[in-house]
Amino acid sequence: MAKAFEVREEIVEAGKRFGFAYVTLDLAGYRTGSHNEVLKGRSLRVI
Repeated sequence: MAKAFEVREEIVEAGKRFGFAYVTLDLAGYRTGSHNEVLKGRSLRVI
């Protein structure tokens, strides 16, 4: 984490070079199913 903070400008510049308008860092990291966390306790009906 400290290293990413040290080179943050280079990371942002690289992202913008590849056409991204915003460059962010997900501090929780990639986790499968994380988009479903808002559904906790409420399941969607399958039809």
